[in-house]
Amino acid sequence: MQGPVNDLQLHFNPPARLDEVTVNGPDGLMPVMVTAIGEVADYSVPLGGLGAGQYTVSWKARIGIRDYRGSFTFTVK
Repeated sequence: MQGPVNDLQLHFNPPARLDEVTVNGPDGLMPVMVTAIGEVADYSVPLGGLGAGQYTVSWKARIGIRDYRGSFTFTVK
């Protein structure tokens, strides 16, 4: 990605209730405020202009009665 990055797009299939998101990058861990709005497929999470560096996104979501967790990394150049 070419920076800056201002938001994070998450897609769930099947739809999920997003409960928690954290972003860990060059400036440390950044908890992100998430408001659960029910089970939906697409989320747009505002990030406040990430600068250059590598970032790891960790998330927690619920589908029905089951909790799921995941993570991924990306680099802003």
